[in-house]
Amino acid sequence: MRSVTLNSLIVAASLLIATAALAQDAAWDQGRVTSLAAALHEKVDGMRDELRRVGGPHIASLDAWGHYRLVDDLRLIERETQYLHLALASGEGRDETRPAYARIAMLRRSCDEEMRKQGLGQAMLERITSARAIVKQMDPYFGFDPDRDDHERVLSR
Repeated sequence: MRSVTLNSLIVAASLLIATAALAQDAAWDQGRVTSLAAALHEKVDGMRDELRRVGGPHIASLDAWGHYRLVDDLRLIERETQYLHLALASGEGRDETRPAYARIAMLRRSCDEEMRKQGLGQAMLERITSARAIVKQMDPYFGFDPDRDDHERVLSR
């Protein structure tokens, strides 16, 4: 009897936590999210090329691997943001595009870690700041807390 009551309490608590998490989500606005996705893609498009122009690490540098991983992550972010914008523009909604947005979030976190180690120019830092501001506006539409970096939790919803 006691284990049944304990199990019932655990289930009830889990439901309350899940309901509270969903309550933080913003009401879906297809036009607004599509517009934000277009702005995000515009900000990140070409960042990889800009990073290459700024210059890579010296061949003997221990940071070479990190630099090239950052370049590749930016390539993937450019591709995913383009896909996200096109999918939203064609009418796909939150459920269909959430996996792409979650992938962008994971790549962004990987980039953030590497960007701290790399010396980036002022223009690049300004683009990154602008892109982050757009992401902060998009996060609630996809069920992300804009103040958290651990967006992988969305993948398990």
